[in-house]
Amino acid sequence: MVANGCSERPGGESTKANKGSKRDETVSGAAMRRTTKKAGLSSEARPSAVIIAAKKNARLRQTNKKQLDVVVRDIYQTAREAKDMIRKETGIIYDPHMVKHQCLWDPNYPECPDRFSKVLERCEALGLLSRCTKINPREATEAEILTKHSPQLLEILKATEGVHDEDFLEKLSSKYDSIYVHPDTYQQSLIAVGSAIELVNAVCGKKIQNGMAIIRPPGHHAMKNEFCGYCFFNNVALAANHALEQGGISRILIVDWDVHHGQATQQMFYEDPRVVYFSIHRYEHGTFWPNLCESDYHYVGEGRGKGYNFNIPLNQTKMSDADYLAVFQQVLLPMAVEFGPDLVIVSAGYDSALGDEKGEMEVTPTCYAHMLSSLLQLANGKVVVVLEGGYCLKSLAEGAALTLRCLLGDPCPYLPKLPPPCDSIQDTILNVIYAHREYWQCFQFQDTYNLKSEPQDPVLCSVKSDGTVDADETKDDEELDTVARHLPVVKYLGSEERPESYLTRDCYPIQDKEFQKELDAKLNILITNTKLTFAPNKVCLVYDERMMKHKNAPEPSHPEKPERISTIYFRHEEYGLLERCHRLKVVDSVLNGESQSGIAIVRPPGHHAEEDEPCGFCVFNTVSIAAKYAVEVHRLKRVLLVDWDVHHGNGSQHTFESDPRVLYLSLHRYDNGSFFPGSPDANYTVVGSGAGAGFNVNIPWNKHGMTDADYIAAFHRIVLPICYEFAPELVLISAGFDAAVGDPLGGCKVTPEAYGHLTHWLSALANGRVILSLEGGYNVTSISYAMTLCTKALLGDPLPMLQPRLAPCPSAVTTIKNVIRVHSKYWSSLKFDLALPKENVLPDAELSQKTEPFGNTNDMESFKIKGEGNDSSYVNANVITEISNNVPFQSPTELKGSYMLPASPTNEVMPNSMAKLNLDESSSPVKSDEVLHSSQCLVSMKEQTKSLESPMELSEDSSNFMVSSVSSLEGENQVWSQISSTSASESLEMITDNVSSFEFTTKAENEDNPLGSSLVSLPIQECKANIPKVSETDINFPTLYSNPRNIDANSNLQIRTNTFKTSPKLVAEGQVNLTSQADELIRKAADREENRPGSSREPDAGGSSVGGSGASGSPGQPQNLVDYLSDNLQLLLTGQMHAVIPLPSCPHLDAVREVPARGLDVQSPCMECGSVIENWVCLVCYTVHCGRYINGHMIEHGIETTHPLTLSFSDLSVWCYVCEAYVDNEAFYQAKNAVHRSKFGEDMPYAYGD
Repeated sequence: MVANGCSERPGGESTKANKGSKRDETVSGAAMRRTTKKAGLSSEARPSAVIIAAKKNARLRQTNKKQLDVVVRDIYQTAREAKDMIRKETGIIYDPHMVKHQCLWDPNYPECPDRFSKVLERCEALGLLSRCTKINPREATEAEILTKHSPQLLEILKATEGVHDEDFLEKLSSKYDSIYVHPDTYQQSLIAVGSAIELVNAVCGKKIQNGMAIIRPPGHHAMKNEFCGYCFFNNVALAANHALEQGGISRILIVDWDVHHGQATQQMFYEDPRVVYFSIHRYEHGTFWPNLCESDYHYVGEGRGKGYNFNIPLNQTKMSDADYLAVFQQVLLPMAVEFGPDLVIVSAGYDSALGDEKGEMEVTPTCYAHMLSSLLQLANGKVVVVLEGGYCLKSLAEGAALTLRCLLGDPCPYLPKLPPPCDSIQDTILNVIYAHREYWQCFQFQDTYNLKSEPQDPVLCSVKSDGTVDADETKDDEELDTVARHLPVVKYLGSEERPESYLTRDCYPIQDKEFQKELDAKLNILITNTKLTFAPNKVCLVYDERMMKHKNAPEPSHPEKPERISTIYFRHEEYGLLERCHRLKVVDSVLNGESQSGIAIVRPPGHHAEEDEPCGFCVFNTVSIAAKYAVEVHRLKRVLLVDWDVHHGNGSQHTFESDPRVLYLSLHRYDNGSFFPGSPDANYTVVGSGAGAGFNVNIPWNKHGMTDADYIAAFHRIVLPICYEFAPELVLISAGFDAAVGDPLGGCKVTPEAYGHLTHWLSALANGRVILSLEGGYNVTSISYAMTLCTKALLGDPLPMLQPRLAPCPSAVTTIKNVIRVHSKYWSSLKFDLALPKENVLPDAELSQKTEPFGNTNDMESFKIKGEGNDSSYVNANVITEISNNVPFQSPTELKGSYMLPASPTNEVMPNSMAKLNLDESSSPVKSDEVLHSSQCLVSMKEQTKSLESPMELSEDSSNFMVSSVSSLEGENQVWSQISSTSASESLEMITDNVSSFEFTTKAENEDNPLGSSLVSLPIQECKANIPKVSETDINFPTLYSNPRNIDANSNLQIRTNTFKTSPKLVAEGQVNLTSQADELIRKAADREENRPGSSREPDAGGSSVGGSGASGSPGQPQNLVDYLSDNLQLLLTGQMHAVIPLPSCPHLDAVREVPARGLDVQSPCMECGSVIENWVCLVCYTVHCGRYINGHMIEHGIETTHPLTLSFSDLSVWCYVCEAYVDNEAFYQAKNAVHRSKFGEDMPYAYGD
């Protein structure tokens, strides 16, 4: 029962705060009645006897066909399989003989035996080695070595075995960069490789859960034909290759956090799409070892491996925990989830740790545990850590030990509040996202800007030398958010010249003794203050059968029923979890140190309950009481309350909205205020008040059907960054599972395994002190699996893999961006929301050394524009630079450090012979007045075609995000399902009765047409009988549009082609609307066609005209729409031709206002950016804004004003943002007619009946 007079919806939730639902129903009914009356339809209307007979015959034919087997997927199958996924032991592998490898002629050489022995000593001191399963080491075979190294390299090292001639060994070592050879080096190198392979075998063979290889010499610099950087054979690359070839593994993620770039590992997998290589390394624009241009961010892979190579170049020293964690949260984790690896291998170098004389970074040992923890549930928990570098013995030993402790399942040590990520890491992260956004769906959050367009405000948009955009300090925060831009720049200051021989002694940095003493003291304090204790009980659980007595007696089917908790309890029993959990009061048990974490299977829920009244099935606010208890009784300073119930926890928010001690963070369905509890307090603009401003974070979803991808994206972009910056001492989760798949109230599709992963990511916070308390969730099967997998996550069991290739929907992207823009003023960790260029401004990249290609390779060239000294900035060889007459020239002195690009005087593509241009003032042939500011150059790019082998390969569930699409996809798919199962006549009837416009592409008769492709739109009702004949052979359909979900958002029926030359006849007749910026070029082509001999025009009945002959067919023989579609029926049925059928009505028609007396002008520019390309007009306030493919200002207008309906100037289609669908109704005729008059100078025929 619901107290205090709150009414209940049929679905069960209280509607106390929900206003206007009755009005919406009335509006919808009125709109439907108005449409029916105007169209002259009635409920008695019936199709003709001929059509009825045709449909009957079609059904008879269908019943005679062989029925295909239908596979119904069990939505809980993955959760069921998790029952047997129980954590195994952690493996450890090392060989005491590895101390033999040492430099005979330089006892102070950094890569020394103490690196190995100190790590083992610290692990032993913490009692870690005895808790591991020991894996026996072995030597690698020569055949294993030769899978990635040349026979010559193997023979060179093999010949040194047992050789004690120091002069010979030193001379040999001098041939290689940073190498020394010892008589035992060959054997120890074989053991290092063999140990890595054995550990990988044990993990892949499910003998152990995960493991660590404490080995030396390291390996990630060892190339196919060359020893390098203390490395002889590439341990990680050889182990990864073994897993791919013999371990049953198909996808591997290699994470290399050594401070030096693992260039050899990169080279060995640069063209292999089975391996993602991800390296975070010090670079400083090439001035840091190994001083390679290929270590920069724009080296993304080649051939089939393009997009699978990630370089995160750090361009300054003293990078902190905040900088490294930002890389993980913004780049690595989103990509890793999308990639879905079967195995994770970490090249674990600890030379970025605080105190390391080589790295000069400031990563704490604790941070290594947090970085690793975020990866542990990938690949079903199959994670292998392999030791690489690290030369400050104390920080190396501590970092490696905490890494092993994390692998064993111990909670991550508490990480104090983080400082803001530095500006340099902001640049690097944005550069990496820019370089990879065309390959990965997870990198689509940053806005884009067009380098071709002249800035509206040169002060707001002036590009600084660091690639960011200077902003006018007088502008308010909202304005600054809309114009903040980042310009990626490739800058190389190093030298790739190789000496004839390398130094073999005294060739390393040495710290001053006083400085070393200070660092040592600092490390001692850090280590002493890091608490490494953990509770004796992993999880405590509370459940009381007396809670079953609470029930709604008059309504036994009420969704908040006793079975909600009993089913969860029995599922825990089925999975064997009850005996693994301690039974205590969870908050006291966790905060007193008896249990590490807690699960509360309780009801009734609580997060809607206000301080003075119950609401929404909730009587007392359980989690808020627990948070108050933790703050007041246990004196905690910071408590995190994460609420992922699908309904906003209004009671919890109001309880803490002015309290900075409690960070309330809610992910909930909002639907622009129409979803329960229906309060504007649930919107992203509500951030708290007073001292609590910024401590209330709402992530409101504005549509149904949100998936794992949406929630995970919100976690990576918002939740985790804010939580780490907040540094809570306790994490409370209002664990409502009504966003789970199958829930009758939530309408979302979050899987049980996704809840487990969210729990795991939060468990790294607060020293693992995490408590889940049940809130909503009304599908008892869904909630039982979901909470069970959350418990398994807290117990450290491996979780099922998330489905790869998923992408957040556009609505989720918009919500996440809105939240970031509002909260970036409170949380410095959200500083990555800068716009990126639409054009490709990067040079091509080719490795200096390459191994055998995995597949076909693409030859590339890169070139430099020389600056002063060794400074080189890279530009793309395919760039065309054009000088605009209306853009003023600027001299170099006016550019204030901006990067410059010379203009080609002939406006042609620069040939490769001209690629290397010198911008040095003393020798450059380019005059100062020929140089443009980079943001004022007109740059047109040669588009890079994505291979289907790219990481961004389309999937059924994500293609709507990759291609412009229409929402209401389920409805569309139902229509297409009906079409594919009916006869030809029925299919045509279904299409022609519902389509209001028709768009198509054909080959041109005039090959001089300058356009490569376009889209033609024809009003169906007016041109139905006069569509030109287009044969099937004249249409070249790309595979991208083979799915009916992949439909452009600005059309009603489309056929698209990659190789289109427009037919000028269609343009000349005035009935055609061509999209976007191609208009003027096509008009010129039409004029040429009109003057061609044989050209003719024939007016149609409506006063307009269409071509009497099409791309093919006989002149003067027009074809009607039914005939045309009949000829192309096979294309319809196979999905190569798609229809978009607009809704006949929607509940928001009453929002449409009268057209202003001045009419509408299709040449009106966007109010925000001034663009006249692809503009839309709001049907409520009649302001004009640009579409999503320009700057997306109409979308922003819809969100900010909640005006639902907008009309396209391009094709007169109407989109409803609330319904997320196209709508065609006579209510729009006045506005459409006004646009039609502006475009064509005449009224649009009335197509809605009498």
